[in-house]
Amino acid sequence: MTLRHLQIFAAVCKENSITGAADRLNMAQPSVSLVVRELEYFYGVKLFERMNRRLYITDAGSRLLGYADTIISQFNESVNTLKDSDALSSLRVGANVTIGETLLPGVIKEYRELYPKVNVTAIIENSKQIESLLLKNDIDLALVDNISVSPYFISRVLFRESMPVLCAPGYIAGEKLTVEELAACRLLLREQGSGTRQSVDQIFDMAGYTVSPVLESISSAALINAAKLGLGITVLSRRAVRRELAEGSLTEIEVEDAEFLRNHFVVYHKSKLVTLVMKNFIGMFGIFNEQNPEKKKE
Repeated sequence: MTLRHLQIFAAVCKENSITGAADRLNMAQPSVSLVVRELEYFYGVKLFERMNRRLYITDAGSRLLGYADTIISQFNESVNTLKDSDALSSLRVGANVTIGETLLPGVIKEYRELYPKVNVTAIIENSKQIESLLLKNDIDLALVDNISVSPYFISRVLFRESMPVLCAPGYIAGEKLTVEELAACRLLLREQGSGTRQSVDQIFDMAGYTVSPVLESISSAALINAAKLGLGITVLSRRAVRRELAEGSLTEIEVEDAEFLRNHFVVYHKSKLVTLVMKNFIGMFGIFNEQNPEKKKE
Protein backbone atom coordinates (compact mmCIF):
# COMPACT_ATOMS: atom_id res chain seq x y z
CA MET A 1 0.00 0.00 0.00
CA THR A 2 1.17 3.52 -0.76
CA LEU A 3 0.44 7.04 0.37
CA ARG A 4 -1.49 7.52 -2.87
CA HIS A 5 -3.83 4.67 -1.94
CA LEU A 6 -4.64 6.42 1.34
CA GLN A 7 -5.09 9.81 -0.34
CA ILE A 8 -7.57 8.35 -2.81
CA PHE A 9 -9.36 6.44 -0.06
CA ALA A 10 -9.66 9.63 2.05
CA ALA A 11 -11.09 11.49 -0.96
CA VAL A 12 -13.73 8.77 -1.47
CA CYS A 13 -14.68 9.05 2.21
CA LYS A 14 -14.99 12.83 2.06
CA GLU A 15 -17.03 12.77 -1.15
CA ASN A 16 -19.07 9.66 -0.21
CA SER A 17 -18.75 8.78 -3.85
CA ILE A 18 -16.35 7.08 -6.27
CA THR A 19 -17.40 9.52 -8.98
CA GLY A 20 -17.00 12.55 -6.71
CA ALA A 21 -13.53 11.43 -5.64
CA ALA A 22 -12.53 10.82 -9.26
CA ASP A 23 -13.64 14.33 -10.23
CA ARG A 24 -11.87 15.86 -7.23
CA LEU A 25 -8.60 14.05 -8.01
CA ASN A 26 -8.92 14.39 -11.78
CA MET A 27 -8.81 10.61 -12.17
CA ALA A 28 -10.79 8.06 -14.12
CA GLN A 29 -13.58 6.46 -12.09
CA PRO A 30 -12.36 2.86 -12.73
CA SER A 31 -8.94 3.80 -11.34
CA VAL A 32 -10.49 5.02 -8.08
CA SER A 33 -12.62 1.87 -7.84
CA LEU A 34 -9.51 -0.26 -8.34
CA VAL A 35 -7.73 1.49 -5.45
CA VAL A 36 -10.66 0.79 -3.13
CA ARG A 37 -10.70 -2.89 -4.15
CA GLU A 38 -6.94 -3.14 -3.61
CA LEU A 39 -7.27 -1.67 -0.12
CA GLU A 40 -10.12 -4.02 0.77
CA TYR A 41 -8.10 -7.00 -0.51
CA PHE A 42 -4.98 -5.88 1.37
CA TYR A 43 -6.75 -5.42 4.71
CA GLY A 44 -9.20 -8.27 4.22
CA VAL A 45 -12.21 -6.16 5.21
CA LYS A 46 -15.02 -4.26 3.57
CA LEU A 47 -14.37 -0.53 3.70
CA PHE A 48 -17.69 0.53 2.18
CA GLU A 49 -21.21 -0.82 1.88
CA ARG A 50 -22.77 -0.16 -1.50
CA MET A 51 -26.54 0.40 -1.40
CA ASN A 52 -28.79 2.21 -3.88
CA ARG A 53 -25.76 3.52 -5.77
CA ARG A 54 -24.43 5.17 -2.64
CA LEU A 55 -21.39 4.40 -0.49
CA TYR A 56 -21.61 4.01 3.27
CA ILE A 57 -18.35 3.70 5.16
CA THR A 58 -18.07 0.67 7.45
CA ASP A 59 -16.61 0.59 10.96
CA ALA A 60 -13.40 -0.80 9.50
CA GLY A 61 -13.37 2.01 6.95
CA SER A 62 -13.82 4.60 9.69
CA ARG A 63 -10.86 3.20 11.61
CA LEU A 64 -8.70 3.21 8.49
CA LEU A 65 -9.76 6.79 7.73
CA GLY A 66 -8.47 7.91 11.13
CA TYR A 67 -5.06 6.49 10.36
CA ALA A 68 -5.12 7.71 6.76
CA ASP A 69 -5.88 11.30 7.79
CA THR A 70 -3.03 11.23 10.32
CA ILE A 71 -0.54 9.76 7.85
CA ILE A 72 -1.49 12.24 5.11
CA SER A 73 -1.31 15.16 7.55
CA GLN A 74 2.11 14.07 8.82
CA PHE A 75 3.39 13.62 5.26
CA ASN A 76 2.23 17.11 4.27
CA GLU A 77 3.77 18.51 7.42
CA SER A 78 7.10 16.82 6.66
CA VAL A 79 7.11 18.27 3.15
CA ASN A 80 6.44 21.78 4.40
CA THR A 81 9.04 21.50 7.16
CA LEU A 82 11.85 19.94 5.17
CA LYS A 83 11.38 21.96 1.99
CA ASP A 84 11.20 25.28 3.76
CA SER A 85 12.06 25.46 7.43
CA ASP A 86 11.04 29.12 7.50
CA ALA A 87 7.60 28.48 6.03
CA LEU A 88 4.58 29.47 8.05
CA SER A 89 3.48 26.70 10.41
CA SER A 90 -0.08 26.05 11.47
CA LEU A 91 -1.80 24.75 14.55
CA ARG A 92 -5.43 23.68 14.80
CA VAL A 93 -6.77 23.75 18.34
CA GLY A 94 -10.09 22.53 19.67
CA ALA A 95 -11.31 23.65 23.08
CA ASN A 96 -14.29 22.96 25.27
CA VAL A 97 -16.62 25.87 26.00
CA THR A 98 -15.20 26.74 29.43
CA ILE A 99 -11.58 26.95 28.29
CA GLY A 100 -12.71 28.63 25.07
CA GLU A 101 -14.58 31.34 26.97
CA THR A 102 -11.93 31.99 29.61
CA LEU A 103 -8.32 30.95 28.99
CA LEU A 104 -8.00 30.24 25.28
CA PRO A 105 -8.15 33.81 23.89
CA GLY A 106 -5.39 34.99 26.21
CA VAL A 107 -3.21 31.96 25.51
CA ILE A 108 -3.57 32.40 21.74
CA LYS A 109 -2.69 36.09 22.06
CA GLU A 110 0.44 35.29 24.08
CA TYR A 111 1.40 32.49 21.71
CA ARG A 112 1.08 34.66 18.62
CA GLU A 113 3.30 37.28 20.21
CA LEU A 114 5.97 34.66 20.92
CA TYR A 115 5.59 32.76 17.63
CA PRO A 116 4.22 35.19 15.02
CA LYS A 117 4.89 32.82 12.10
CA VAL A 118 2.52 30.16 13.44
CA ASN A 119 -1.03 30.38 12.12
CA VAL A 120 -3.28 29.31 15.00
CA THR A 121 -6.92 28.47 14.33
CA ALA A 122 -9.36 27.35 17.01
CA ILE A 123 -12.82 25.85 17.32
CA ILE A 124 -14.90 25.89 20.49
CA GLU A 125 -17.40 23.08 21.13
CA ASN A 126 -18.36 20.79 23.97
CA SER A 127 -15.91 18.05 24.88
CA LYS A 128 -17.77 15.31 23.00
CA GLN A 129 -17.69 17.26 19.72
CA ILE A 130 -14.04 18.20 20.18
CA GLU A 131 -13.20 14.51 20.66
CA SER A 132 -14.93 13.71 17.36
CA LEU A 133 -12.88 16.36 15.55
CA LEU A 134 -9.71 14.92 17.04
CA LEU A 135 -10.56 11.43 15.81
CA LYS A 136 -11.10 12.76 12.29
CA ASN A 137 -7.81 14.71 12.43
CA ASP A 138 -9.67 17.98 11.91
CA ILE A 139 -7.68 19.44 14.81
CA ASP A 140 -4.14 18.83 16.06
CA LEU A 141 -4.83 18.91 19.78
CA ALA A 142 -7.76 19.31 22.12
CA LEU A 143 -8.19 21.22 25.36
CA VAL A 144 -11.11 19.64 27.20
CA ASP A 145 -12.50 18.90 30.64
CA ASN A 146 -13.80 15.45 29.76
CA ILE A 147 -12.18 12.55 27.92
CA SER A 148 -13.57 9.15 27.05
CA VAL A 149 -11.63 5.94 27.48
CA SER A 150 -10.18 5.60 24.00
CA PRO A 151 -7.22 3.58 22.71
CA TYR A 152 -6.60 6.34 20.15
CA PHE A 153 -5.87 9.22 22.54
CA ILE A 154 -2.98 10.36 24.67
CA SER A 155 -3.95 12.82 27.39
CA ARG A 156 -2.19 14.93 30.01
CA VAL A 157 -3.73 16.91 32.87
CA LEU A 158 -3.31 20.63 32.31
CA PHE A 159 -4.76 21.80 35.62
CA ARG A 160 -7.52 21.18 38.17
CA GLU A 161 -10.07 23.75 39.28
CA SER A 162 -13.00 24.02 41.64
CA MET A 163 -16.54 24.71 40.49
CA PRO A 164 -18.57 26.87 42.87
CA VAL A 165 -22.29 26.32 43.43
CA LEU A 166 -23.96 29.65 42.70
CA CYS A 167 -27.24 31.50 42.98
CA ALA A 168 -28.58 35.02 43.19
CA PRO A 169 -28.19 36.72 46.60
CA GLY A 170 -31.13 35.79 48.82
CA TYR A 171 -32.29 32.94 46.55
CA ILE A 172 -31.94 30.44 49.40
CA ALA A 173 -32.09 30.86 53.15
CA GLY A 174 -28.59 30.56 54.56
CA GLU A 175 -25.37 29.81 52.73
CA LYS A 176 -25.10 26.02 53.11
CA LEU A 177 -26.76 23.00 51.53
CA THR A 178 -26.24 19.26 51.60
CA VAL A 179 -25.98 17.28 48.36
CA GLU A 180 -29.46 15.91 49.04
CA GLU A 181 -30.88 19.41 49.44
CA LEU A 182 -29.04 20.63 46.34
CA ALA A 183 -30.40 17.73 44.27
CA ALA A 184 -33.93 18.86 45.13
CA CYS A 185 -33.32 22.46 44.00
CA ARG A 186 -34.03 24.03 40.63
CA LEU A 187 -30.75 23.43 38.81
CA LEU A 188 -29.29 25.30 35.85
CA LEU A 189 -26.64 23.07 34.30
CA ARG A 190 -24.46 22.64 31.24
CA GLU A 191 -25.63 20.23 28.55
CA GLN A 192 -25.03 16.48 28.44
CA GLY A 193 -21.69 15.74 26.76
CA SER A 194 -19.84 18.63 28.39
CA GLY A 195 -17.08 17.98 30.89
CA THR A 196 -18.67 20.37 33.38
CA ARG A 197 -21.92 18.40 33.35
CA GLN A 198 -20.13 15.09 33.69
CA SER A 199 -18.23 16.34 36.75
CA VAL A 200 -21.45 17.63 38.34
CA ASP A 201 -23.37 14.43 37.61
CA GLN A 202 -20.58 12.33 39.13
CA ILE A 203 -21.03 14.05 42.49
CA PHE A 204 -24.77 13.40 42.49
CA ASP A 205 -24.33 9.83 41.24
CA MET A 206 -21.87 9.02 44.04
CA ALA A 207 -24.40 10.34 46.55
CA GLY A 208 -27.18 8.27 44.97
CA TYR A 209 -29.16 11.09 43.34
CA THR A 210 -30.27 11.73 39.77
CA VAL A 211 -30.99 15.34 38.86
CA SER A 212 -33.18 16.86 36.16
CA PRO A 213 -32.19 20.48 35.58
CA VAL A 214 -34.84 23.04 34.75
CA LEU A 215 -32.44 24.62 32.26
CA GLU A 216 -29.65 23.01 30.24
CA SER A 217 -27.42 25.09 27.98
CA ILE A 218 -24.18 24.95 26.04
CA SER A 219 -23.72 28.60 27.03
CA SER A 220 -22.23 29.42 30.42
CA ALA A 221 -23.39 33.02 29.92
CA ALA A 222 -27.02 31.86 29.62
CA LEU A 223 -26.74 29.90 32.87
CA ILE A 224 -25.12 32.84 34.65
CA ASN A 225 -27.86 35.22 33.53
CA ALA A 226 -30.57 32.75 34.56
CA ALA A 227 -29.00 32.34 38.00
CA LYS A 228 -28.67 36.12 38.43
CA LEU A 229 -32.41 36.45 37.70
CA GLY A 230 -33.22 33.98 40.48
CA LEU A 231 -34.30 31.11 38.24
CA GLY A 232 -32.22 28.50 40.06
CA ILE A 233 -28.78 27.31 41.12
CA THR A 234 -25.87 26.67 38.77
CA VAL A 235 -22.43 25.02 38.99
CA LEU A 236 -19.76 26.50 36.77
CA SER A 237 -16.05 27.16 36.46
CA ARG A 238 -14.77 29.71 38.95
CA ARG A 239 -13.01 31.51 36.10
CA ALA A 240 -16.32 31.86 34.26
CA VAL A 241 -18.02 33.63 37.20
CA ARG A 242 -15.13 35.67 38.61
CA ARG A 243 -16.75 38.98 37.67
CA GLU A 244 -20.19 38.06 39.06
CA LEU A 245 -18.69 36.94 42.37
CA ALA A 246 -16.62 40.12 42.63
CA GLU A 247 -19.58 42.42 41.94
CA GLY A 248 -21.94 40.40 44.15
CA SER A 249 -24.54 39.56 41.50
CA LEU A 250 -23.98 35.87 42.32
CA THR A 251 -23.19 34.34 45.68
CA GLU A 252 -21.43 31.06 46.43
CA ILE A 253 -23.24 28.30 48.30
CA GLU A 254 -21.23 25.93 50.49
CA VAL A 255 -22.08 22.25 49.96
CA GLU A 256 -21.34 20.56 53.26
CA ASP A 257 -20.70 17.00 52.12
CA ALA A 258 -19.20 17.38 48.62
CA GLU A 259 -16.75 19.40 46.56
CA PHE A 260 -17.26 20.01 42.86
CA LEU A 261 -13.92 19.68 41.06
CA ARG A 262 -12.82 18.94 37.54
CA ASN A 263 -9.63 18.39 35.60
CA HIS A 264 -8.73 19.97 32.28
CA PHE A 265 -6.76 17.91 29.79
CA VAL A 266 -4.71 18.35 26.67
CA VAL A 267 -5.40 15.45 24.29
CA TYR A 268 -3.94 14.39 20.96
CA HIS A 269 -4.16 11.32 18.74
CA LYS A 270 -1.64 8.62 19.61
CA SER A 271 -0.54 8.49 15.95
CA LYS A 272 -0.05 12.24 15.79
CA LEU A 273 3.45 13.59 15.39
CA VAL A 274 3.84 15.97 18.33
CA THR A 275 5.57 18.92 16.68
CA LEU A 276 7.51 21.70 18.33
CA VAL A 277 4.58 23.98 17.46
CA MET A 278 2.26 21.77 19.53
CA LYS A 279 4.74 21.43 22.41
CA ASN A 280 5.18 25.20 22.62
CA PHE A 281 1.43 25.76 22.70
CA ILE A 282 0.87 23.14 25.41
CA GLY A 283 3.67 24.76 27.39
CA MET A 284 1.73 28.02 27.49
CA PHE A 285 -0.73 26.43 29.93
CA GLY A 286 2.03 25.77 32.44
CA ILE A 287 1.62 29.38 33.57
CA PHE A 288 -1.94 28.79 34.77
CA ASN A 289 -3.10 27.19 37.99
CA GLU A 290 -5.97 27.44 40.44
CA GLN A 291 -4.08 29.57 42.96
CA ASN A 292 -2.86 32.07 40.37
CA PRO A 293 -5.05 31.92 37.23
CA GLU A 294 -3.31 34.86 35.61
CA LYS A 295 -0.05 34.79 33.73
CA LYS A 296 2.91 34.94 36.05
CA LYS A 297 4.99 38.02 35.54
CA GLU A 298 8.67 37.47 34.99
